[in-house]
Amino acid sequence: MSSRPASPKLWENFETLLAEFRRDPVTSGIFTDFDGTISEIAPSYGGARIIPEAREVLTGLAEAYPLYIVSGRMATDVAALVGIPGIVYIGVHGLEWLDREAMEARPDPRVAPFGEAVRNAAVRLESEPLLAQHALVLENKVWMLGIHWRPAVEAGGPPETLAGIAKGIAREVAASAGLKVREGRMVVELMPPVEANKGTGVQHFILRDKLERALYAGDDRTDIDVFTQLAQLEREAGFKNLRVAVSSAEAPAELIEKAHVVLPEPAWVAPFLRPLLA
Repeated sequence: MSSRPASPKLWENFETLLAEFRRDPVTSGIFTDFDGTISEIAPSYGGARIIPEAREVLTGLAEAYPLYIVSGRMATDVAALVGIPGIVYIGVHGLEWLDREAMEARPDPRVAPFGEAVRNAAVRLESEPLLAQHALVLENKVWMLGIHWRPAVEAGGPPETLAGIAKGIAREVAASAGLKVREGRMVVELMPPVEANKGTGVQHFILRDKLERALYAGDDRTDIDVFTQLAQLEREAGFKNLRVAVSSAEAPAELIEKAHVVLPEPAWVAPFLRPLLA
């Protein structure tokens, strides 16, 4: 059964929390994923574009609130796609970030020692004949490698077969390179074997910027890490947070279950955030 709602699921206390955001914007962080949240999922990885209304609303929010875009893409790449200056871009699922006014991204110190292992795995994958044979796309994010099968599925390939091939290749190469494997939406990723993800990236900035509350919007399996981290901060420190899931036919059930608010599609995100401009 699909977890996709026909209309928003709204936590009964969300308006009270949003009022706290408006009263104290300086210590209220707004974090949002990119693909599938403020951008529609595109047939090709390079075809994603931010929804115009989302850019308008986020540009306004950035004038008052600490704003963070969190993505599986490289931080500089998602910064170019969003195009809002003076905010933080957390890239490669939390493994690197492009800070406010910074010229280049910096890695999480825990992943930096694994750069050579990722480069060696990339060399091996670039010469893997099964990738070209099945139209699987290799993406090199410096600190992480991704094998995508969405383009092959869009071209008519069998999803389960392609997923099995991609995951099998990833597991074999990761094991030999000392990396770990993580699955996303029609992608499998090879990454350093450390506890670094979107959740740890978000927590880093919550602590560094001394935030007192946070809103996070996301749509994918990797966004569950953020929801889990926020729930833990709430249990252990009473940290107030609002977890917003953007649903789709591919949205993980766990993401929907952990959310306070569920929006039916990316087009709902900007209207949901717009009251924070008041």
